This record gives sequence, structure tokens and C-alpha cells, in this order.
Amino acid sequence: MNPVGTIVALTLVLLSGVQSGPVAETTTRHAVSLKSGDASISAVVLTNTHARTYSDPTRGPFVPDRCELEEKTPGVIWKVVAEGAAVSSKEITVTDEKGQSFIQVCWSSSGTVYRLDANGNRTGGGPQSEFLAAGPDVPSQLTVRFGTATAVISLKK
Repeated sequence: MNPVGTIVALTLVLLSGVQSGPVAETTTRHAVSLKSGDASISAVVLTNTHARTYSDPTRGPFVPDRCELEEKTPGVIWKVVAEGAAVSSKEITVTDEKGQSFIQVCWSSSGTVYRLDANGNRTGGGPQSEFLAAGPDVPSQLTVRFGTATAVISLKK
């Protein structure tokens, strides 16, 4: 290709908005008030990986740390953390604004997790439930259900 053709091709790629690499994960934290029985969820942390594979280096050597969606599974992988209750991930559902349910895939966990400062001192944390789910890449709104309680989370920018 001659230099003018190269410049034209490069310009077309730049103008088309095609990204050359993977999109960085986006994480948002949302205060909620969801109660079911004696358990309460006070916040939901949503991480959209914008990818169909996910690796978590913080998981131990005997715990699966990689998740890959099957070809037939639509969407991308989301990491969902419900703070305030260590309940089974099966008790928590997420749907988008079209009513499509997120499909829980790979692993889930629940228990007490503490945040540590640089000196190793606990700075917060507590009980939480965490799971990976397949969902749409760019929803504008999500509904989180815990028991009969629901919270609507807007993801509009």
C-alpha cells in the first residue's frame, strides 16, 4: 500500500471508533438496603470485565481462579459482590432493564472478608457474598433481588 493509502486506512480505523485492545474493567459500588429473614445486604459492588474470560489472582492455589464463558452463553463476565451478608449466591439474582437474568457461572463464595491497610491492619470489611455471572456488556439499569426485596441500580453515565 502506498503512503497515502496507509494514511487513509489509518484515518478510517480511528474515525470508526474501533478499539485496538481490550476494554478495562469497570467497577461501581452502590448502597442498597435489601433484607431477607435475618440477613441484610447494604451494598452491591459490580465489576463489568467487558470480557468473556476472567482470572482472579487473589483466589488461593486450590480454588479455581479462571472463568471462561461457553460459546453459547451470551454476554460478558460480571463479578458481583453483595456486602453485609454471607448468604448463598443462589439467593441473589440480577436482571437487566429488559428483564434478562444474569446467568451465574464458574464460582461463587460467601464469608467474612476484611480489607487490610499497608501494615496488614484490618480497615473494614465483613460478611459478603460474591459470584461471577454472564450478563450484557452495556446495560443501563440492573435490578438486584434478595429474597423479596429489590434494588434498582442505574448504570447510566
